[in-house]
Amino acid sequence: NAFSIIPNDRIFQIINEKTPLKEALSAMNKILAENLEGLIEMIYSPGLINIDFADVKAILEGRGRLVYLARAEAQGDNRAEEGAKRVLQNPLYEYGIQGAERILFDITGSKNLAINEVEKISKNIANFNPKAKIIFGLSQKDNYRAKVGITLLAVGCGKKIKTKTGKRMIKKTKAKEQKGNRSNNIIKATKVKEKEKSLRNKLPELENQKNKERKIAVKIGKTALDLKKESEKMEKEMASKENEWDIPAFLRRKPLKLR
Repeated sequence: NAFSIIPNDRIFQIINEKTPLKEALSAMNKILAENLEGLIEMIYSPGLINIDFADVKAILEGRGRLVYLARAEAQGDNRAEEGAKRVLQNPLYEYGIQGAERILFDITGSKNLAINEVEKISKNIANFNPKAKIIFGLSQKDNYRAKVGITLLAVGCGKKIKTKTGKRMIKKTKAKEQKGNRSNNIIKATKVKEKEKSLRNKLPELENQKNKERKIAVKIGKTALDLKKESEKMEKEMASKENEWDIPAFLRRKPLKLR
């Protein structure tokens, strides 16, 4: 129904490269056995919130689905966060549970397991795909005492789904872009103010230049008007002389001389 891929060279994520071949293979087999053991215990061991074979069958329904199977344990004050981190970041896998369509997980702890620890683990797993079908189990064992164990089976991995973490990153990116835009706007506004200031400083010079141009224009206008009047006067004088030149000399009236 489903398969998982664990490349051989991923073993170097958990052991030294100089480890002998037999020990390296044993380390790999040990991790795979622990994962399967967690899955079997989850099915057959009774719990406060029980998971049975029908739940596993529902999760594995279909064919050719990529599977992520992991088990992790953690202890200490931050055991819930640390356990969730380890089970979600198994070093043997090249992929995670991003885009998983169906998820089954079981939390094992002692009687002192707090409800807020269960909530933290559940949220960390569910946030990878809020739309996934999730089956959850909870069991208690005396030998766990200060530690917590998590077994996780995710089916249909590999699809890219926007998680809450991704949304936060998008918001941060947008905030940075907005901040950058604000900075650019401030720079632009500063440049505009500088241009306005320089223009204000140049205004008196421009006004003086305009006044000079007006004076020159007035002078040119007056001179042109005077020239026009002079030309008209000269034309009249020329016209009167031409009229006199057209009359024969003997017909021209001569002014009477008083004796």
